[in-house]
Amino acid sequence: MLDAFAEARRTWDDLVGLQTDVMAGSGNLREDDLLELDRRVEAHRLALDGLAGVLDIPRAAKAMRLPDP
Repeated sequence: MLDAFAEARRTWDDLVGLQTDVMAGSGNLREDDLLELDRRVEAHRLALDGLAGVLDIPRAAKAMRLPDP
């Protein structure tokens, strides 16, 4: 669970580190920047999905009547 949380945090830091709002405000936002933003958003979404999966394990196990991990 800690690894999943760390990955979600790392991808968030990567996402906000791009600072597309600052680039757009200064007029320096390029198409390549938007492509990189899309890549980072997708990476963060996948990391959050992974974290959600880790957090749902006990609930899913109970719903399927499996022993908790």
